Amino acid sequence: MNAISQYKLSFDRDIHKNYMLFSGNINNFQEEDYQLKMLLNNSITNLLEFNLVCHNEDVKLHYDITSKQSLRDILTKRELTSKEIKKLLERIIDTVENGCNYLLDENNYLICPEYIYINISSFEPYFCYLPQAQIEENMMDKLKDLIEYLMNNASEKDSDAVLLIHRLYKKTKKDDFTFKDLKNILYQKNEKSEITIRDNNEEKVELREKVAESSIAKSKVVSRAPIKRERVKEDKEILKFSTKYKIIAVFIQVLMLLLMYLTVSRKVFVDSVTKELDVVNLVAFFVILIVIDLYMLTKIFNSKNKIVKIVQVEKEVPIPSSINYSCITLERQSMYDNKNLPSINDEPMHLPIVEKVKNEDEGTVLLSNNPQEEGTMLLNEEVNDRKASLSYSKGNFIEEININVFPFLIGKLKGQVDYVIDSDTISRLHAKIIYNNNSYYIIDINSRNGTFLNGMRLDSQKEYLLNNGDEIKFCNIKVTFNNI
Repeated sequence: MNAISQYKLSFDRDIHKNYMLFSGNINNFQEEDYQLKMLLNNSITNLLEFNLVCHNEDVKLHYDITSKQSLRDILTKRELTSKEIKKLLERIIDTVENGCNYLLDENNYLICPEYIYINISSFEPYFCYLPQAQIEENMMDKLKDLIEYLMNNASEKDSDAVLLIHRLYKKTKKDDFTFKDLKNILYQKNEKSEITIRDNNEEKVELREKVAESSIAKSKVVSRAPIKRERVKEDKEILKFSTKYKIIAVFIQVLMLLLMYLTVSRKVFVDSVTKELDVVNLVAFFVILIVIDLYMLTKIFNSKNKIVKIVQVEKEVPIPSSINYSCITLERQSMYDNKNLPSINDEPMHLPIVEKVKNEDEGTVLLSNNPQEEGTMLLNEEVNDRKASLSYSKGNFIEEININVFPFLIGKLKGQVDYVIDSDTISRLHAKIIYNNNSYYIIDINSRNGTFLNGMRLDSQKEYLLNNGDEIKFCNIKVTFNNI
């Protein structure tokens, strides 16, 4: 997106909302542009809400990103399922095709991870359309790049996701692929039989190419002992209507029944002279009541009124026995090095025996051939000899939070952050700490209630240097940064 030379990206917030801003010079901006009018005067599905602010020589495009996170930030600690990949790409295609009805240029959609914003609870994607931007890359090239990015972030545990993204990637390697080609793949069922390994050599080579082009090399530890299983509880987010809306709905039903009862008991539609019942007016009255009742219920039980509730669900998880791991089976090869890729018929590659090395300070199990040997790289997310932590005071007790992986995410979304703060004032993904050039930095990631450093509120998506003893507040949760 370096071609967007006339705009400068920044982030801002007011009392109620967070914004992504594109700023430019008003002399390079045409206020009468038809694309701009289309965006300002129409609400287009799955496009970020958009406002224009002009001040002196500057023009700012405000995109509302409240309660949303960029796809790039979401994928920091998780991978995508087949349903999420399908939903994301379907929404992109539908949004671009719908934009044609408003005469929007398909090349002006910013289809890359840092500009795609996701509602975390529903995984509904929203896209940024930048009017009058001079973007050289066309839509199909951007889609191809995005699919390559998604291939590196597809969940290996979801076989459908792996199959789907490889089929999409294979299609985008052709120069003449279209939306229709991608939709045919997205809307048809994944049949595993279509990509099973066959005996002919051409399909073996094709499978090797798919493996070679896959993302970062990952290794899978193979155990030779039986696996035990146990039932564990984990938190799961679900969308539900609050009790308030349910009480209102019940009240309306009682009110409607009471009106019907009073109408009949008071003989409202009985002629006082002839004593005959006016059936037509009675039926019409009941129909009107029912229509009003249904209308009010549809407003009350609108999906927008749902709130996120966290419930506990039970699931079975495998518990490996206490054993020594004797081999590593190569599961994926780096896309940049396929020289030593084994053939399809080869036996699993056996690497030297590895031992589990316990890092006592961080409580992390590291894999290494020989930790003491010079030049040996420990398999960890970041190599850092210095010790950093956050001190969180809880009454008379002080909790020490070791910062041992980077980026180190803080929020309330269990399973996707490194430290969970269970508070309604904390965003699902609130802030992150990174380690760069021997220094620590903190970044607010579009939190609703803000992150503060020594009393100063941080701008979203901007790096701030951390020093030993700095006071950090995640909304009203105060911690101290320690760097020894």
